[in-house]
Amino acid sequence: GFTSRGNAAIPNQPLGVMVGSRVKRGPNGELSVAANGNYIREAQDPDTGLIPVIGNPTPDFILNVGNNISYKGLNFSFLFNHVQGGDIYAQTVQTLLGRGLITETIDRENTYILPGIGPDGQPNNTQINNSDFYFSNVLYGPDELGVYDATALRLQEVSLGYSLPKSLLEKTPFGALSFTLSGFNLWYKAFNMPDGANFDPNVAGLGVGNGQGFEYLNGPSSKRYGLSVKASF
Repeated sequence: GFTSRGNAAIPNQPLGVMVGSRVKRGPNGELSVAANGNYIREAQDPDTGLIPVIGNPTPDFILNVGNNISYKGLNFSFLFNHVQGGDIYAQTVQTLLGRGLITETIDRENTYILPGIGPDGQPNNTQINNSDFYFSNVLYGPDELGVYDATALRLQEVSLGYSLPKSLLEKTPFGALSFTLSGFNLWYKAFNMPDGANFDPNVAGLGVGNGQGFEYLNGPSSKRYGLSVKASF
């Protein structure tokens, strides 16, 4: 993990759950708000003494749908990939929101009242401005506020190929000749991410290993295009 954030093996929890700081809960599970209108950070679960669980990076399921269609010398194939569920702590999204760099933060004169209870146990009614909402809570508040649902649909692969007919190759040294245009990761839709962030949750912020579900301003996944030529003699 990274500082107090990371993945953990905890009894009665899915293996690899995400842990970190969260918003303090009231006696009935309500979110707790300080007198200044910001959420109160809680770095330890009062019942277990452990770092609180803030998410589960494991998807509910992964679905791949593809097909391969051939007609005469043409060949077309595609593969759609759908990841349902799974959480991700997205620092890129937090930073864009906290620094006011995307469309979700364009109205800077808004005021906000965070849902929860205040120090007196009554519903919070303290207003905070746009900067405090995004900068002090979403960006530098409890880790829990940076966790998003990573459900996404993407066009993983698509290719179009053409094989020249043998009649055109009779007077050439080729027994067969084909050309294929291909593309990978050409389109995606992350349904539960802020639209202005244009954030692709298909990143590995902790590299290859047991760590998953955390992103720390990592480079985005890329589109790739290719052209292949296959020949036999």
